[in-house]
Amino acid sequence: MFVNLFARLATGPKNKSVPFLQRSGIGKGGSCHALRHATATHMMRHGADIRYVQEILGHQCIESTQIYTHVTVTDLQGVYIRTHPAAQVPGRLR
Repeated sequence: MFVNLFARLATGPKNKSVPFLQRSGIGKGGSCHALRHATATHMMRHGADIRYVQEILGHQCIESTQIYTHVTVTDLQGVYIRTHPAAQVPGRLR
C-alpha cells in the first residue's frame, strides 16, 4: 500500500506487504485491501475530495471509489450541522 511513481497506491501480492505491515507498528494483522480501505475512508473523513482519492487508488470509475469508502452517521451529522441552514438557527435543537 505505497504510492508508486504515478501517485497511486501500489498493489501487489500480500506476501510483499507483510514486512511493511509488521514494521508499521499497527499491531494488527491485515491485508493490503483493508489498509487501502482504511486509508481511503480516513482521507474522505478528513476532507479529501473523492476525485483525488479515486486517482490515488487507481480507480477508473468513481463508483468504485464510492463503494470502497463509507460514511458514518456521525460524519453525516457533522456535515448537516456545519452546512444546513436549519442547523444554523440559534436555539434550534441539533
